[in-house]
Amino acid sequence: MPATVLIHGGFHGSWCWDKVRPLLEDEGWTVYAPSLTGLGDRAYLASPDVTLRTHVQDVVNLIAEQDLTDVALCGHSAAGMVITGVADAIPERIATLVYLDAVLPSDGESMFDIAGHDSPMIAAFTRQAAERGDGWLVPPDYFSAADFGVTNPTDVTWVEQNLTGHPIRAFSDPLSLTGAGSRIANKIYVRCTDWKNRTHLDRALAAVESDPAWTVYRWPSVHDVMITEPDRVRELFAWLAAATGEGMP
Repeated sequence: MPATVLIHGGFHGSWCWDKVRPLLEDEGWTVYAPSLTGLGDRAYLASPDVTLRTHVQDVVNLIAEQDLTDVALCGHSAAGMVITGVADAIPERIATLVYLDAVLPSDGESMFDIAGHDSPMIAAFTRQAAERGDGWLVPPDYFSAADFGVTNPTDVTWVEQNLTGHPIRAFSDPLSLTGAGSRIANKIYVRCTDWKNRTHLDRALAAVESDPAWTVYRWPSVHDVMITEPDRVRELFAWLAAATGEGMP
């Protein structure tokens, strides 16, 4: 039975995959969707000591503890940092990497580096952490559900009730890579094109579109596609399970 590990992005948690999980399980997948340390249902673990490395280790530990192999590892948004680190650490356990509208880091880069230190968003993260997060926690209310493209009233309430603050070092710390992750042959990049004005994601898309090692898709979807269009995500994983290009969305 194929296994997938789904990693949420910034300010989210395991909860954001709740619509996708049963669909994938119906397709025969064993699904793991952990909350990273300090986020979601593990928000009580937030501290100044939570770093990007902490989040990478969260996932490495899960895969090792469950003795998972041939994993389809999917990262959404800022979790592109995390899955890249995991792939570098344990490439022998990963069969496929799926970057779902996610950042694509290189060695030595942080999320702040990728977004651009002159970005208004990064400046706001730093300022709000200083003013309202004891210098280390970006408050959750910087974003609304609409910022992620979620507009259904029921979903808006659900998302905004569940967003949690994000430890800033998970954004500001650089990722150190050995290059071991490059041995993973199957790599997919999905750009949700209705989430516009995100130049760092457009740069990632441009970087992989001409690389034959990558399978690349443009979906006319918003950023939180796992909430707004969970069946589209299901179709992607159905295709992965079949290991053919037929029926790919």
